[in-house]
Amino acid sequence: MRVIAVPIVMVLIFQERWTAAAVVFTIAAVTDFFDGFIARRMNDTTTFGAFLDLVADKLLTIGTLMSLLAQGRVSLIIAFAIIGREMVITSLRSVTAGRGVSIKASDFGKAKAWIQFVAVGMVLIRGTAKWGPLFPDEWAMAIAAVWTVASGV
Repeated sequence: MRVIAVPIVMVLIFQERWTAAAVVFTIAAVTDFFDGFIARRMNDTTTFGAFLDLVADKLLTIGTLMSLLAQGRVSLIIAFAIIGREMVITSLRSVTAGRGVSIKASDFGKAKAWIQFVAVGMVLIRGTAKWGPLFPDEWAMAIAAVWTVASGV
């Protein structure tokens, strides 16, 4: 579901259909929780499935962030920090997986995904009120960027 949602969310962002983009993004993000929950509940987890889950998360986050960046809704520095970290860590996971070593997501990393999802969702439904110099979603994206970078260390 998440992989299919990526181009849909991106098109909706470029069409500036923010509510529709937020709905599709939210549904895709929620499937992340249920996908993992169901797999664990049915004792049907695999290394390959866990890897695909991570890739789907990255595609959803990176595709959405790149679209938001192109629309001027996300700071270049924030987007670069999140996208750069995701690409580096995913590449390292791929290399280690090729050597037969699986690096499982930590609770810190799982929280990172949800912090990113919430922050990106906030960008999609941006209001008009600012908290100090920034919109609430800009504060959330800053927190997501810091958490993202810290979780990769």
